[in-house]
Amino acid sequence: MSRDPLVSSNYAKALLHVVQKSGAGLTDAQEEARQLRKLIAAEPRLRIFLEGPQFREEDKERVVANVFRGQLSEVFFQFLLLVLRRDRIEHLFDILDVFDYLVELEEGLTPGTVTTAVDLSEEERERMQKSLESSRGLKFDLRFKVDPDLIGGVKVQYKDILIDTTIQTHLGDLRQRLLKTRLAI
Repeated sequence: MSRDPLVSSNYAKALLHVVQKSGAGLTDAQEEARQLRKLIAAEPRLRIFLEGPQFREEDKERVVANVFRGQLSEVFFQFLLLVLRRDRIEHLFDILDVFDYLVELEEGLTPGTVTTAVDLSEEERERMQKSLESSRGLKFDLRFKVDPDLIGGVKVQYKDILIDTTIQTHLGDLRQRLLKTRLAI
């Protein structure tokens, strides 16, 4: 079955509504959603079992109850059962990703990714965050990644904006300009 972004969006919005109505903190719910995603991603056999049409729904519910009852808040536990019963479990990761994004929007945060050639210290990350927030007039929730292929520089991506000051990109631009240059002989 192909994944439908509308399904993920609708379930994520419903989860956000239930979390808000329950009075639970959005930040705590966001962290719980991230932990649930990590837990299931770390156990590929569990994911295959939950998504597998060859397994009975009762067996899946029993496993979910044994594994997750007491590990998740009641809101997330019931949500997981709902997604399972409605045969939308293959959308779970997409739902949790959209939920994460919606919480950030509710909190006034703009999700973004900073990619560098080397790992940044905590102080450098904070400086980068403050610099971006002051220059862009936004509040960011940044995720930092390392890509040694960048050689040096920084790549920042948020919304549909890419700020690329990497050496790799500058060298590529220089290469293109040199290829276009005519030599006088």
